[in-house]
Amino acid sequence: MTNRLLRNALLVFTLWSVITPATASAGVVINEIFYNAPNDLHDLQWIEFHNAWDQAVDLSGWTVDDGKVYTFPAQTTLAPRGFIVVALNPDSLPRSTPTARPAH
Repeated sequence: MTNRLLRNALLVFTLWSVITPATASAGVVINEIFYNAPNDLHDLQWIEFHNAWDQAVDLSGWTVDDGKVYTFPAQTTLAPRGFIVVALNPDSLPRSTPTARPAH
């Protein structure tokens, strides 16, 4: 994945969040993004989503870069005030990130 893909995903998600009617999904934001890995180690790239609402959000079918990078599987929910990380290579993340999901 290139830096351009992650920037595009961020832009699309941001625009989607702004123009989508106020629903539970509007409480999900991109909280953190790591796309400029040292030494061109692109496997280290990841996006962290945060549910700022006090109710769970169903992420089933949500995509990163129109599904080219990642599609959340059915029955994937993000807990109230919870976080989830989508990584190109979850094995490259610290073991302290149990919510990392492979993006392939």
